[in-house]
Amino acid sequence: MHRKIVNWEWWDSPLMVKAWLYICMSAFPSDFRWNGVTIPKGSFFTTKAILMRDLNCSDKFVRSLLRRLKDNGQIEYKGTKRGTIITVLNYDSYQGGQADGGTNKGTNKSTNKSTNKSTNKST
Repeated sequence: MHRKIVNWEWWDSPLMVKAWLYICMSAFPSDFRWNGVTIPKGSFFTTKAILMRDLNCSDKFVRSLLRRLKDNGQIEYKGTKRGTIITVLNYDSYQGGQADGGTNKGTNKSTNKSTNKSTNKST
Protein backbone atom coordinates (compact mmCIF):
# COMPACT_ATOMS: atom_id res chain seq x y z
CA MET A 1 0.00 0.00 0.00
CA HIS A 2 1.37 3.39 -0.92
CA ARG A 3 2.10 5.83 1.89
CA LYS A 4 -0.35 8.35 0.38
CA ILE A 5 -3.08 6.44 2.21
CA VAL A 6 -2.35 8.64 5.25
CA ASN A 7 -3.77 11.56 3.22
CA TRP A 8 -6.93 9.62 2.34
CA GLU A 9 -10.13 11.31 3.48
CA TRP A 10 -11.15 8.26 5.55
CA TRP A 11 -7.74 7.75 7.20
CA ASP A 12 -9.07 8.81 10.62
CA SER A 13 -11.68 6.01 10.54
CA PRO A 14 -9.96 2.73 11.53
CA LEU A 15 -12.85 0.61 10.25
CA MET A 16 -12.80 2.34 6.85
CA VAL A 17 -9.04 1.79 6.58
CA LYS A 18 -9.44 -1.85 7.62
CA ALA A 19 -12.25 -2.30 5.07
CA TRP A 20 -10.24 -0.67 2.26
CA LEU A 21 -7.20 -2.86 2.98
CA TYR A 22 -9.46 -5.92 3.11
CA ILE A 23 -10.96 -5.05 -0.27
CA CYS A 24 -7.57 -4.41 -1.88
CA MET A 25 -6.15 -7.66 -0.54
CA SER A 26 -9.22 -9.70 -1.53
CA ALA A 27 -9.06 -8.66 -5.17
CA PHE A 28 -7.62 -11.31 -7.51
CA PRO A 29 -4.27 -10.45 -9.15
CA SER A 30 -5.44 -11.92 -12.48
CA ASP A 31 -8.69 -13.01 -14.14
CA PHE A 32 -10.29 -15.87 -12.22
CA ARG A 33 -12.99 -18.29 -13.30
CA TRP A 34 -15.48 -19.24 -10.58
CA ASN A 35 -18.75 -21.19 -11.00
CA GLY A 36 -18.97 -20.33 -14.69
CA VAL A 37 -18.31 -16.63 -14.11
CA THR A 38 -15.09 -14.81 -14.94
CA ILE A 39 -14.03 -12.53 -12.13
CA PRO A 40 -11.72 -9.92 -13.70
CA LYS A 41 -8.32 -8.92 -12.36
CA GLY A 42 -8.68 -6.49 -9.46
CA SER A 43 -12.10 -7.89 -8.51
CA PHE A 44 -13.55 -10.44 -6.12
CA PHE A 45 -16.87 -12.02 -5.31
CA THR A 46 -18.44 -11.55 -1.88
CA THR A 47 -21.72 -11.09 -0.06
CA LYS A 48 -22.88 -8.58 2.53
CA ALA A 49 -22.89 -11.36 5.12
CA ILE A 50 -19.24 -12.19 4.38
CA LEU A 51 -18.22 -8.54 4.57
CA MET A 52 -20.11 -8.10 7.84
CA ARG A 53 -18.44 -11.19 9.32
CA ASP A 54 -14.89 -10.47 8.08
CA LEU A 55 -14.96 -6.78 8.98
CA ASN A 56 -16.96 -7.33 12.18
CA CYS A 57 -19.42 -4.60 11.25
CA SER A 58 -23.11 -3.92 10.62
CA ASP A 59 -25.16 -4.15 7.45
CA LYS A 60 -25.51 -0.36 7.56
CA PHE A 61 -21.72 0.08 7.63
CA VAL A 62 -21.25 -2.27 4.63
CA ARG A 63 -23.80 -0.31 2.59
CA SER A 64 -22.17 2.98 3.61
CA LEU A 65 -18.68 1.64 2.88
CA LEU A 66 -19.56 0.50 -0.62
CA ARG A 67 -21.37 3.76 -1.40
CA ARG A 68 -18.48 5.92 -0.10
CA LEU A 69 -15.83 3.99 -2.03
CA LYS A 70 -17.94 4.02 -5.19
CA ASP A 71 -18.68 7.76 -4.90
CA ASN A 72 -14.96 8.36 -4.30
CA GLY A 73 -14.07 6.49 -7.51
CA GLN A 74 -12.16 3.71 -5.74
CA ILE A 75 -14.46 0.77 -6.51
CA GLU A 76 -17.30 -0.39 -8.68
CA TYR A 77 -19.64 -3.16 -7.67
CA LYS A 78 -22.24 -5.25 -9.41
CA GLY A 79 -24.88 -7.36 -7.75
CA THR A 80 -25.51 -10.91 -8.94
CA LYS A 81 -28.00 -13.58 -7.87
CA ARG A 82 -25.42 -15.02 -5.47
CA GLY A 83 -23.70 -11.88 -4.18
CA THR A 84 -21.62 -8.95 -5.32
CA ILE A 85 -18.57 -8.55 -7.53
CA ILE A 86 -16.42 -5.70 -6.21
CA THR A 87 -13.81 -4.21 -8.54
CA VAL A 88 -10.95 -2.06 -7.26
CA LEU A 89 -10.50 0.74 -9.81
CA ASN A 90 -6.85 1.43 -10.70
CA TYR A 91 -6.00 -1.92 -9.09
CA ASP A 92 -2.42 -1.95 -10.44
CA SER A 93 -1.59 1.33 -8.74
CA TYR A 94 -2.18 -0.33 -5.34
CA GLN A 95 0.20 -3.23 -6.01
CA GLY A 96 3.61 -2.71 -4.44
CA GLY A 97 6.68 -2.90 -6.67
CA GLN A 98 4.85 -2.49 -9.96
CA ALA A 99 4.42 1.26 -9.61
CA ASP A 100 8.08 1.74 -8.63
CA GLY A 101 9.38 1.01 -12.10
CA GLY A 102 11.43 -1.86 -10.67
CA THR A 103 13.42 0.09 -8.09
CA ASN A 104 13.19 -2.85 -5.70
CA LYS A 105 15.25 -4.97 -8.08
CA GLY A 106 18.02 -2.39 -8.24
CA THR A 107 18.06 -2.05 -4.47
CA ASN A 108 18.30 -5.81 -4.00
CA LYS A 109 21.13 -6.10 -6.53
CA SER A 110 23.20 -3.38 -4.93
CA THR A 111 22.59 -4.84 -1.47
CA ASN A 112 23.65 -8.27 -2.67
CA LYS A 113 26.78 -6.87 -4.34
CA SER A 114 27.91 -5.05 -1.21
CA THR A 115 27.21 -8.15 0.89
CA ASN A 116 29.19 -10.31 -1.53
CA LYS A 117 32.11 -7.85 -1.54
CA SER A 118 32.35 -7.76 2.23
CA THR A 119 32.10 -11.57 2.36
CA ASN A 120 34.84 -11.93 -0.26
CA LYS A 121 37.13 -9.47 1.56
CA SER A 122 36.93 -11.37 4.82
CA THR A 123 37.80 -14.68 3.15
